[in-house]
Amino acid sequence: MTKLKTLYSLESFEWNFFATSHGKGAVDGVGGTIKRVVWHRVLARQAVVTDAESFAKVAFGNSKITVINVPPEDIEIQKQAFDNRFEDIKTLAGTQGVHQVVAIGPFQVKYKAYSTAFGSRSFLFQTGEDEPCTAPEPLAETPSSSVVQEDHTGKYLTVKVAGKKMVKVYVCLTLQSSGTPQEVQVRFMKKVRACPGDSTFVFSNEEEFWVSKSDIVMVLPTPILDKRDRYVFPEAIEAE
Repeated sequence: MTKLKTLYSLESFEWNFFATSHGKGAVDGVGGTIKRVVWHRVLARQAVVTDAESFAKVAFGNSKITVINVPPEDIEIQKQAFDNRFEDIKTLAGTQGVHQVVAIGPFQVKYKAYSTAFGSRSFLFQTGEDEPCTAPEPLAETPSSSVVQEDHTGKYLTVKVAGKKMVKVYVCLTLQSSGTPQEVQVRFMKKVRACPGDSTFVFSNEEEFWVSKSDIVMVLPTPILDKRDRYVFPEAIEAE
């Protein structure tokens, strides 16, 4: 990731892992189509496939999909280049528990369990240094006194909710403030699609909860109600 960010002069490069359809994309459908075309030709005894080159010839002649055979010597050249790139690179331990990685500099990434989790860590692949990020997390900032004292009735907020293993961020609508200025009554919302940057929400249920104003992360702009009674915010929101 860090190499690609530098190579293509990217302003940002972020990788998020989701269990659903992980690693899948349009290329998997294209590959499946090509294999089916070739397999049908072989079953009909109209072609004989013994290696990658003969496979490419059959696929190229019986499909509109362009198939290019890459000879072993070209693969070996690229393999050597990759081996040189990763020589003396340290391994980031516990990657099964990491679901977000952000390239922040040469050989350096910032990572955490989830995009909405608190406590990012920085890892340097050259030395193996693994330490907490010194820069403050935007969502972890303590609300200012003006936010705590403000009347949030009728406003949409993101709030922090402590779970068993981590603190998560949720979107909610404020119904009313309490008699004391420390709490607000809210109704929680949930994302329509569980993907990063999604801004479409619906109410999860009719239950109402009291939350502390100290757990307010930020006040959101008013969403637009679409034809399916879903609430669409004008900006992407990183929340559950």
